[in-house]
Amino acid sequence: MGHAAAVALCAGILAISAPSAAPKPAAPALQVPGAGPAQPGRPASATQSVPPAPPAPLVPPPPRAPIAGLRGFESRSLLEYPAQPGRLHDLRAAYVFPERVRWWIAARDGATEQRRLRYQYGQHVLAVEPRQAASVEFRAEDRAALLAAFELRRALFLWPDDRTWTGEGDDRKCVLANGDELRAKLAGTPRRPAELEYIAANREFHDAFRAITWRTDAPRAWPATFEVWNGSTLAWRESVTAVDLETRFVDSYFVPPDRRGVAGVPVDGVRDLDIPPACVRRIELPAGTTWDAARAERARLQPTTPKGEAPVLEDWLTFEVRADGSPVAVVLRLARVPDRAPEGYTLMPDRLGTAISVRGLAAVTPDILKRVAARLPAGATAGKAYVRFDGQKPDGDVVVVVPVD
Repeated sequence: MGHAAAVALCAGILAISAPSAAPKPAAPALQVPGAGPAQPGRPASATQSVPPAPPAPLVPPPPRAPIAGLRGFESRSLLEYPAQPGRLHDLRAAYVFPERVRWWIAARDGATEQRRLRYQYGQHVLAVEPRQAASVEFRAEDRAALLAAFELRRALFLWPDDRTWTGEGDDRKCVLANGDELRAKLAGTPRRPAELEYIAANREFHDAFRAITWRTDAPRAWPATFEVWNGSTLAWRESVTAVDLETRFVDSYFVPPDRRGVAGVPVDGVRDLDIPPACVRRIELPAGTTWDAARAERARLQPTTPKGEAPVLEDWLTFEVRADGSPVAVVLRLARVPDRAPEGYTLMPDRLGTAISVRGLAAVTPDILKRVAARLPAGATAGKAYVRFDGQKPDGDVVVVVPVD
């Protein structure tokens, strides 16, 4: 490949592989699963991405402004790498205009900790790698390549409304402010891109969407399937499963968790976090239920059918709690998030939240719940608080979580 986009787009953004044995400075030159080095010609250097210590305040993006009447969108896609046929990855790409982007990527058969996140927040381009809490800010050409990836996808999903295209026949072109170019080759009736390319002015990278098909059964046409190419290399094939225009994301959604507190409300011991997608079933408990009775009910609800014939629950226990800290509902969570929720279960998207760790269930008090909620991002509405703990150690560490509703 020999260009920066192969590093930042094909490898660094969407490669989901085993976590490193120890945290490293996050260089974006990673590997596509099973495909070998994505960029053998250019090793990452310390000048390309620098982990901040401690994180510095971020410069806010410009005020929100719609494009073609849209505040933004969130697309959900399935990805398949040529090197791993049949092993699917999820991509959730959220855009709010201008300059707010968040990509969430994970293998469908992997643990939730094995997700990668990529962000744009105004002038800042950031990343969070699997099982790492510290974010990294991209610099120089890797920053430019990731911004190009964001721009190319936005141009496809908003075609043709977010820019001015020129040209004749089946060819269209748009020159960006930095001199880079977007080029489209049209086909079909009405004419829409069958190919869409991003070409850097310095020719350092050349990325493209090819074999684009469109879904036209909605009020607005959306891409349905396409191939993602880095130069002459097929990176992955993508199928768009859903597009949501009812975006209600607060700005903190586009900031890594370790950066949110820099400008947020400081609350001792409370941390920001990203709550991964989950598949859950909620069972209301009678008023006045004690913690012993709540745990007994959770044990009763544990599936007893042979493995493979019932959903497999995760090992940790989860309970929704009232404002006074008492249990209000058992929350069953599946160990893996399926394509479709089993009967009685609900698929929950990834969300923002805040959390604190306390010792034992007796420490889940009204004061603790208020402290956790006080750290939520500005403009966010608190969701239903819950606790999580090892069922074998109810007097051990308990994580108290307040999600954004």
